[in-house]
This record gives sequence, structure tokens and C-alpha cells, in this order.
Amino acid sequence: MWYYHFATCESVVIILAISERIRQLREREHWTQRELAAKLHIANSTLCQYESGARIPSDTVKKELANIFGVSIDYLLGASAIPTPAGPADAATDLATQSAADSEIKRAAAQLGRPLDETDIRLLELLKRATPEQKQAMLELLKQFQK
Repeated sequence: MWYYHFATCESVVIILAISERIRQLREREHWTQRELAAKLHIANSTLCQYESGARIPSDTVKKELANIFGVSIDYLLGASAIPTPAGPADAATDLATQSAADSEIKRAAAQLGRPLDETDIRLLELLKRATPEQKQAMLELLKQFQK
């Protein structure tokens, strides 16, 4: 039962991340939904569903979005705060960021007073990548399961 709830929570975070990133990137370029939909060769209503979180883009559309906006798929999915695909110069920065995040995870384990299990680690990874709005949505979702 917990796995189902966790999978649902993880899906909510991914949907919120990609829908918000698509909207932010489109607005950054000062494009209307209709203009971006035309570039993607999809219906305007489909793009609207992507941005509202009602529908998740296919992998092909995700790749096309990343190419159009010049960002990595990880950034598009909310898994990275770095918009551009990592090059050799960015590797050291990514390692430093990961090292800081790993230290935060170790601190969280110390506060729990027990070793982290796989579920704890997955939750922390999701929290690490989530925006404040996504964290609030996850909190509300988890509160529903505690009732």
C-alpha cells in the first residue's frame, strides 16, 4: 500500500515539475501556447494539457522541448536546477552540488536516528529536486494518507 502512495506522490512531483518548466520556458521566450504548439507540431489543446499537468508529454516531445529551449531533459523534468546540458566545464559544478546534497541527506538520516532505507532516500531525492510549490503539494498529499 505504501509503495502505491509513494508512486503517486512521485508522479505528482514529476507532473508538476514538467508542466511548470514548460510554462516557464515558453514564457521566457515570450511565446504563446499556440506558437509553441506549432513548433512542436501538436494541437494547442495538447500543449495546454501539458502545462496544466493533465497530460505528460511523450519522450519524443520531451526531447523536442529540450532541443527547442536548449535545456537538458533533466532540467525539463525538474531533476536539475541547471538549464543547459552539462558539458565538461559543468562536471565539477555538478559534482560539488551533488556532494552538498549528499551531506544534507546524511544530516537528515542523523535526525531520524536510524539508517535511511530505500524509500527514505527516494523521498529525499524528490524533495531535493522539488520547487517550494511541489513540496507543498507533496505535503498536502502525504497528509491525506495519514488520516
